Amino acid sequence: MSDNAAPAPIAPDASALCVSCGLCCNGVLFTNARAEPHEVPAVEAAGLAVSQVGERLQFALPCRHLDDGSCGIYEQRFTKCRTFRCALLKRLDSGEVRLDEAQATVTRAKQMVARVAALDPAAAQAATRAKQRAAGADGAPGADPAARRRLWTESLALDMFLDRMFRNRSMVRFPGRAAPDEGDR
Repeated sequence: MSDNAAPAPIAPDASALCVSCGLCCNGVLFTNARAEPHEVPAVEAAGLAVSQVGERLQFALPCRHLDDGSCGIYEQRFTKCRTFRCALLKRLDSGEVRLDEAQATVTRAKQMVARVAALDPAAAQAATRAKQRAAGADGAPGADPAARRRLWTESLALDMFLDRMFRNRSMVRFPGRAAPDEGDR
């Protein structure tokens, strides 16, 4: 798709699912989103800081324009935002899952996020969970060991669920396996 091409119309089921979800924009699934070079002025004008990592331009998530599952700049949203389709949305589009099943998956993910956030509010964000996983169940200072292990376990379960149901590429790293991408959408 060229940068000037109109995005494909969104099916009503897809729209209903996206508005009930928002996980791709709120920092739960990803740490950042790609910014196209020609969009940098618009991204920055929208109040999002653009950083360059290697050849890649990106802005951090959560996006400040997400409001209760809706995009506050929907008509002016960026290429990645217009074109991204999570794994669950792709399964809905293909007919592999029905809308009610997809919405139940979103509800389950949000419940898992709430359990993690109850243990550590910062761990609702993908970046924090990745750092905690890297430190290991006993690696972080502070809370008692049992609480750290519970947070680590709940966070790992959440990210494995997100990998399986929402992400198009795995973010969870295990020793001896190939490293996943940087966690972008």
